Amino acid sequence: MICTATLPPEEIMIETHLLNLALISSNRSNAVSVYFQTKPCELKSDAIRLKELIRELAEAAESNRDLEAWKKMATAMENWLKPEAALHALFVCPQQAIWKEFELPAHSGPDSVDIDNVFHVVPLLRSLQHPATAMVVLVERERARICAVKNGLTADHVVEVHDRPFQLCAHDNRTGWSSHIERHKDDHAHRFFDQVLEEVGKVPGEYPIIVGCRYDVWSELHPRISAGLENRMIGRFVPTSLEMGDEEILEQTNYVLREHDSEQRKMLAYRIRDNEGTLAITGLEQVTAALARGAAKELILATPARLHLHRCTDCGRLNVAATACSDCGAPRLQTVDSEEALTREALSQGAKVTFLENHAFEECEGVAAFLRFALPKMRGQNRNHWAVQSIGR
Repeated sequence: MICTATLPPEEIMIETHLLNLALISSNRSNAVSVYFQTKPCELKSDAIRLKELIRELAEAAESNRDLEAWKKMATAMENWLKPEAALHALFVCPQQAIWKEFELPAHSGPDSVDIDNVFHVVPLLRSLQHPATAMVVLVERERARICAVKNGLTADHVVEVHDRPFQLCAHDNRTGWSSHIERHKDDHAHRFFDQVLEEVGKVPGEYPIIVGCRYDVWSELHPRISAGLENRMIGRFVPTSLEMGDEEILEQTNYVLREHDSEQRKMLAYRIRDNEGTLAITGLEQVTAALARGAAKELILATPARLHLHRCTDCGRLNVAATACSDCGAPRLQTVDSEEALTREALSQGAKVTFLENHAFEECEGVAAFLRFALPKMRGQNRNHWAVQSIGR
């Protein structure tokens, strides 16, 4: 999923902390990353899963003296059991006095304990990219409802806007003039639409906006939408009525979000195809080469075709092959998680990281990148015309 909305202030702060955590490394395996996803009204199954996660942490501590603080971690984890959907993350490295705990209102996430010489931040970065809340605006000519759809699971009422029914002036001697009446009706509706859009702008948070209205209402509403609000709009639908229930709102909202994601992936695929060989590259070999030269402007990452890459212990370059470093030729290579390593490398260079669904970009090994400048070896290179349609699915 690609988020087009601006992150709320608290999520921007989380992202800043994660960028700092991604740059921390240790010579020993003492960086602990814990993720746990609670689900709505599933406290019993959540408790069982959390117990298994704590047991996994305890078993790891038996053979790792650096994890003496595991009981303190377990105590903190026990406080995660809640009836709401949330993604909890804990990053601990006692030897470097690091203890960071995060909670996001996500509705999908991993349950995992990773002990490494670096923190595993990709799952939380992926979750930050998904908008937890979308604003749904249901509009008719004299009534409107604004709802907040949270995590694709609940639709909460925010505000309802009513207008006085249109009435003709009893003393107007032109009441029989139909065009005059219609013009006043339109003016009356347009003032109401402006009021609705003003209320939408007052809702805190730069969340994605989905509009539910008839086609004739949209033709009048659309020209009155400011550029700031339109940039946040990701789709619309035709509601059965303004009184549609929460289940129908959720169904329509999730459909619009899926369509929006599909369109965003297609557009991204076209951009890469149109620039491939100059300012866009695909595949692990070329992306790792671009990262080694600091040329990556934006990393596009689904699930890489290889689970692991190999970092040169002499020069730090990421390599696809485990034989020798592609730059310095050194034989000493450290095996690292490919997704975390690519993300870490991109963030350290100030590059943007865009995450896609796991099965996107399979034709180019699940990775691509836009470049700050064209690499010499890519000039004149033949393009690989992979199927755009399959990437947009």
